[in-house]
Amino acid sequence: MLVKCSCSNCSHSYLGDDQSGSLACPRCGTENTGVPNVSTYEGRPASGRDEITFDASYGQGVDLHFAPLSPPPMFVTGDRLLRAFFGGGAIAALVGGIVGGAQAAVQVAIPGLTAVVLGLAGGAAFRFGLGGRSAGRTLGRTGFVLALMLVLGLAGAIAGAWAVERYTGTADRDRDGRPDVAQTREDLDKGLRELLRVRSRTQDAGPATMLDLRITETEELKHLSDAQLEDYLWQQRAGLGYALVAYGKSRVLEGPAVKLTPQSPPVELPENAVPGILLGEFLVAFALAVRAVMPR
Repeated sequence: MLVKCSCSNCSHSYLGDDQSGSLACPRCGTENTGVPNVSTYEGRPASGRDEITFDASYGQGVDLHFAPLSPPPMFVTGDRLLRAFFGGGAIAALVGGIVGGAQAAVQVAIPGLTAVVLGLAGGAAFRFGLGGRSAGRTLGRTGFVLALMLVLGLAGAIAGAWAVERYTGTADRDRDGRPDVAQTREDLDKGLRELLRVRSRTQDAGPATMLDLRITETEELKHLSDAQLEDYLWQQRAGLGYALVAYGKSRVLEGPAVKLTPQSPPVELPENAVPGILLGEFLVAFALAVRAVMPR
């Protein structure tokens, strides 16, 4: 236990460990045995120092405001991390959805905007969930939970963009090789007329059954709403059965990553450039979020 000591030779006050068996003065090296007793304040001596000593039993029986076994302020416990993950993840997903939906609504794609907003807002929400405690000594596991929180934020951004593009029908208007919903409906009308013409001339049972099946599928597609037809286009392009997952796959692999104005087409980028840009955005958001939970 650390106790307050006063050197008998040079009157230097210092902290010594009474368990080590040596209370040598760090200034002059004089060995001091035992802990000096408390003496009342006798006034200021000629040397200008106050002759104040402390007793080892001083403060016994008094409730201490600091518990020696409690974690230090830079140590984050598991319950705080769990609370910060759910609270910060909800805020990150909400903010990401708003930013992604806003960019989809105005038909722009600005690199880094989502990353900066997620890093600042998600990091602040995460530190609030930690109860204001910084993570200097537990940065490893805190960084892992932060990364999971930012993944939720980026997923929220993709989901927000998907929701806006799905209900506004603006997802395919400026993308090469992808007809929009109106063009798809025209193609369905032409295909249905052609199928009916071929079916009227087919007498064999086998081909006639296949044509009837295709006609039924085409008519079902024609009766879909614009949003449902939009989901169908995403699923066909990505080869997946879930519209949101298919949209996320197309956004991650194909973009658009850079589209500065609603009227201009997306900027053509080299192959695999879009995943690299998204990875860079994630690292920027992660660096900002880590800085928010580090000690100042």
